[in-house]
Amino acid sequence: SNSSRRIGFCDYLTRAVGRIIDESGRVRTGSGNSGCLEIARPGQEIVERSSVQLIAGFVEARVYTGLPARGRRILADEACALLLGEIPKIVEGALVVKSANEDRIRHHVDVSEDQDVMRSQLRSRGLVGFVADGSVLPRRSGDDDRPLDDAGVVPFRSPESGKVWLTTRHQGEIEGLGIREGVTVITGGGYHGKSTFLQALERGVYNHVPGDGREGVVTVASAAKIRAEEGRSIRSVDVSPFLQTLPTGQDPLDFSTQNASGSTSQAASVIESMEAGATALLLDEDTSAANFLARDDRMRMLIPGSGEPIRPLIESVRRLHTQRGISTVLVAGASGSFFASADQVFKWDSFVVEDVTQEARCIAGDSTGDDLQEGELNEAWKGSDRRISSVLPSSSRKGPRVRGNFLEIEGESIRLDGLEQIVRDGGNAAHSLGCALVICEEALGSNPRIRELLEFVERSMDTLGLDRISARIAGNLIRTRSLELAGAINRSRSLKVC
Repeated sequence: SNSSRRIGFCDYLTRAVGRIIDESGRVRTGSGNSGCLEIARPGQEIVERSSVQLIAGFVEARVYTGLPARGRRILADEACALLLGEIPKIVEGALVVKSANEDRIRHHVDVSEDQDVMRSQLRSRGLVGFVADGSVLPRRSGDDDRPLDDAGVVPFRSPESGKVWLTTRHQGEIEGLGIREGVTVITGGGYHGKSTFLQALERGVYNHVPGDGREGVVTVASAAKIRAEEGRSIRSVDVSPFLQTLPTGQDPLDFSTQNASGSTSQAASVIESMEAGATALLLDEDTSAANFLARDDRMRMLIPGSGEPIRPLIESVRRLHTQRGISTVLVAGASGSFFASADQVFKWDSFVVEDVTQEARCIAGDSTGDDLQEGELNEAWKGSDRRISSVLPSSSRKGPRVRGNFLEIEGESIRLDGLEQIVRDGGNAAHSLGCALVICEEALGSNPRIRELLEFVERSMDTLGLDRISARIAGNLIRTRSLELAGAINRSRSLKVC
């Protein structure tokens, strides 16, 4: 009945097809990919995909098969068994609704829709994120996004002072911690859960499957995770909010480099995210450049402002919210520099969260940072006016290829590990970004701004579906966020700006 339920329904059917394939115990026959039978495999997130689609009253499942062969010799009997035997069994087992699985389908769709309903309430409630009580935030490992099933896992509980209630369509009211707009600091000792909490928030821009543990974690869709990325490319970005006159002689108003430092990469990522429409920034001290975040008094005494070109984030984080409406959520375990600027401070202790805002303010005392927080932000904070003339090399149009953390397309190799919020699904999201980059070239005749380029891609997919970004019918496409597409554009070393 709406796009949220359609996406949830198609997601369920994609997983059902994959489950039937697994249960069949199919063994490949022949050489190479011959005899394979597969559908795109989703991770823990529920997003729009091309693997299963509802088209004019029909359900269309896009299943890949390699027709059985041995070398150049067709295995006809095996091909008949595959096409006339196994594929009909998949249809019967996964795509024909029976009373036994109707309740599971409805539950899957309802849980997904409730997450969209909760996320839609955040802005009107003055929130950038929400974590429901009872959520299970730890994951099994760095490469396994399923919930940790250890008996010692502590379910999330919000402190009384931070409790809010969001309304859902199918579960009534849900209580949990509301992360308010403004500046929020997450602190605590090592291994106590603060980075795990931030990671849940950064994944909260997506819906999650029932049983994931994060079905009650939602974040505004325009939240951007910002990290340091040494060696990345930057093209004509106005980084003057963070960088003054550089000893290299480069102009901070029009900064370019093929080998950024940690601090310059993070400064550029903030400006680029704002340019793409981000309204909340998520940062972790562990993956940030220390000199980008703050400088203490001793360092200021040793190296005065005239000798340090970097203006740390602490100098503008308050005004970034009050004057530009952009919130910041920061994990800090080694420095209390942001206590004086924070609207909320939460401390994690043995995976239990406590509101310590008043205590942190008392510790901060008179170090309010007023001398750093006065005045208007300069014009650069309003967003870049860059116009794009080229995104990729002008070679022949070839399809994208994903190799580890790199997206290879038309002779360009774009490193994507800095885009930590990309959908985790074995490379299909990165492949879809590559397809979207190719069609970006169609809109470059008018030298559009980044936001206009992103809107062109969004409109194309809204009107023509995910197939719009592919040169052929494909079942492995994913609708990625505009922020990730902007991130891929900005990391292309072939990017040209006029």
